[in-house]
Amino acid sequence: MKLIALSLLLAILPAFQASPKKHKYAGPKCLGGFCFHGGSKKNLAAAFGKLPKNKMLYCHKTSDAKAYLQYEIDDEYRVNGGLFTIGEVVITDFPNCPGEYSLFAGSAAQAAWQTPEGIGLGSSEQDVIRAYGKPVKREEVTAKSVASSMIVDGHGESKEVPADVGGILLTYNSDYADLRLTWILLRQGKVSGIRLGDVE
Repeated sequence: MKLIALSLLLAILPAFQASPKKHKYAGPKCLGGFCFHGGSKKNLAAAFGKLPKNKMLYCHKTSDAKAYLQYEIDDEYRVNGGLFTIGEVVITDFPNCPGEYSLFAGSAAQAAWQTPEGIGLGSSEQDVIRAYGKPVKREEVTAKSVASSMIVDGHGESKEVPADVGGILLTYNSDYADLRLTWILLRQGKVSGIRLGDVE
């Protein structure tokens, strides 16, 4: 009987060993005025400028054209007296928006375009890993695939991007029932784009 039990255990052990380890979301939780499960239109306006009325998609850039920001508000709701938003935010050092841009005064505005851990445009891959650990996925990408991962307009349509936007994409997400997703784009080891979103 013991031999049978041992044989069964040895038979099923490889299946357990082959199962991939599940992981929780470990990436950034905020970028500028946008936070997962927190933040509001008021916070976004404070970080990125006055919000035009009746718009879902907002586009900003610095006057020196070194940084571009796009964020989308899908919905806003209240929970226990707090005001929350659902949506996404994208920062890049290349154009990322199909609409007209509102101008910031200059590159100093980029200080607001960072995660609480200080990760923003120009941060190194080592800085990203020190802040959030190893990504779930690290993959080589082309400009065409960057268009679909980093540049999305209000209707979810990908846009063309310049050829030299970055060649490595880091992904932080979760295997659990968690909608948080972050993509970090790297060009020659430096961050050229970050996208945070509540994905559905």
